[in-house]
Amino acid sequence: MLGASEGGMRIIFRTFWISLLMLVAVAGLRAQTKECVDASTLGEQRRRGGIVGQTQRVFSMPTPTVDAPPDVNVCPLGAHQKLAVWVQQSYSPANLLAAGVDAAVWQATDSDPRGYGQGWNAYGARYGASLADIEATRFFQSFLLPAVLKEDPRYFRKGRGGFGPRFAYAISRVLVGRTDAGRSSFNFSAVGGSFAAAAISNTYLPDVDRDAGRTMATAGLTLADTAGWNLLSEFGPDIWRKLRGKKKSHTDSPAKN
Repeated sequence: MLGASEGGMRIIFRTFWISLLMLVAVAGLRAQTKECVDASTLGEQRRRGGIVGQTQRVFSMPTPTVDAPPDVNVCPLGAHQKLAVWVQQSYSPANLLAAGVDAAVWQATDSDPRGYGQGWNAYGARYGASLADIEATRFFQSFLLPAVLKEDPRYFRKGRGGFGPRFAYAISRVLVGRTDAGRSSFNFSAVGGSFAAAAISNTYLPDVDRDAGRTMATAGLTLADTAGWNLLSEFGPDIWRKLRGKKKSHTDSPAKN
């Protein structure tokens, strides 16, 4: 009788664990097969004339923006799509402008003759170094780390609520990222990419600029730059919509005699 009881218990336990594994497998299959929406269609659906896409083109924004309601499951990007994001960013006019501004600030605040020095040749050298920093940062933030860590390099726009909450949300996305599964997590790609690119810059900067202070400052400026683009991604469509509305009103107004 005791052996029969033990045999029955074993059968019950086996049945329980097999059933549990089947439930987990079914849940995982449902999660994988859950329908998702292509982000490229959302701007056209929710914003007449694709206002988000137009804003990205007008302002030459390097980071793709997703404008989706909270209940919409946006399809994640594959590794090849993340590579395409980086390639698109690599020739963005915004990179050239940002490198020019960074080089100008760098030259204005750096008078150490052991570095690049002053003059147009020195500015050209700083411009090249700044552009290399930006391209390396984009590579780590938009492709390599997102592909390895399964993070989404796009900016998911809040698009609703007051100015304060939206401002705080945009700034917080520097540290709070989104996984390919749609969950919030620490933004390893943005933070890690900034420091990785700053560390690599030590291989081509003058010896006087190869120190921990310069590396930290470069990474900090990169994160500040990311926050600035997040703000433009968040409020840019609203600005562009108002500009379009004023232009249309001016065009439609009757001419005065």
